[in-house]
Amino acid sequence: MAPILSRVSSDFGFGKKTAVAAGGVRAAAPIMNTSDDAGQILSSGVRNDPYASSLVLAIPFNTLTDESPTGRVNSTLNISTVGSVSSNTTSAKFYGTTHLWSGSGTNYILASDTSNFNFGLGDFTIECWYHMTASRPQGTYNIVCSVFSDAGQYSSAGAWHAYVNTSDNKTGMYRQGTGNFTVNYTFPLNQWVHVAYVRTGSTLKIYHDGVGQTASTSANVTFANPYANGLLIGRLNPTDLGGTTGQHQGYMQDLRLYSTNKYTADFTP
Repeated sequence: MAPILSRVSSDFGFGKKTAVAAGGVRAAAPIMNTSDDAGQILSSGVRNDPYASSLVLAIPFNTLTDESPTGRVNSTLNISTVGSVSSNTTSAKFYGTTHLWSGSGTNYILASDTSNFNFGLGDFTIECWYHMTASRPQGTYNIVCSVFSDAGQYSSAGAWHAYVNTSDNKTGMYRQGTGNFTVNYTFPLNQWVHVAYVRTGSTLKIYHDGVGQTASTSANVTFANPYANGLLIGRLNPTDLGGTTGQHQGYMQDLRLYSTNKYTADFTP
């Protein structure tokens, strides 16, 4: 156990704007205090985060709690579940527990808040470990997260969602009134992939397992929350064509949103 404890003692937190943190510690270290992919717990509580002052949301999915590390400025948000999103202990990336989206019906997790998901023209980072058990049909999306209207329809410029398009082999963000910002990537099924959407200035860069590609279109537009609603996790919107078009089928771990560009170079997640 000594080597593990020694390694953790030099852990600088969730992430750094360098390729690999000192001593080879992963940049996207777990939200909770764990040491490895098996989720061995070395101590209780939340890991320190050097970007806590810009942290908007942090859900580890071992429990549905918005965690608040030391230094976080904004308050934690209320998290609720709609439909069949259930705790799962067979396929977790960390902690021995994650959550499973069934992929049918009306299923999502809601972070209910009216202001925190408006990034405007500023820098931001959306990251998580994403695991798909099935792809969506042609013209549909596996959703990471989205902002939404009460009517469930995108009608105001600035609304956005982050997604994986398995039918077109792309990962991207959609911004209402502008369109898609995508990179080519064949997302594997039944495998954990760390995905991060990072805007720096007018450039959106999408990282898969720490390897970044720049979206071909300038992202010099607002990413807003014009509806003043919360964030849907794993679903496009509550009334999306009976629940068949935009949702997640699979698992998710360690979803985090920041109002800063956490990564500016390739890294080891």
